[in-house]
Amino acid sequence: MTRAEAISADRAVPGAKVFRRRVFYIPGYDPIHPRRYRELYRKEGADQAKISGYRLELKPKTTKGPYGWKARGTMAGQSAEAEIEVLVWSDIVRDSMSNSIPATYGQLVRTAWAYIGSGALFRLMHLRKGPVIAALYPIVFLILQLGLAA
Repeated sequence: MTRAEAISADRAVPGAKVFRRRVFYIPGYDPIHPRRYRELYRKEGADQAKISGYRLELKPKTTKGPYGWKARGTMAGQSAEAEIEVLVWSDIVRDSMSNSIPATYGQLVRTAWAYIGSGALFRLMHLRKGPVIAALYPIVFLILQLGLAA
């Protein structure tokens, strides 16, 4: 039996250096709550670990900052740790918007021009109802707001 065969998939080699990584997941304007990403990672990661024969543990994040968790795995005797942070979509939206009303409507016009000019708006209409609603929701409500204000 070789040394590699003797090492169990769930035991780390004593004295081996632990591989560490910090992961930032930026979902963009995806309105899914960060907890959902953690649950997907927990469930799908456990399934993958079972298929591939390694061990995976998840622990809560202990530092301040964006939502996240810690993952630790042992594969072929080597340990790996990752600190995963999900940048919340509402923070991204808030930071991308100006605080003034005219700037918001200016951004609306620029975005509409980009969608219409590139043909993306017409291709968007052929998608499922969810993405169409998500894309048009801000536009419709800003126009309704403008109409009520006028």
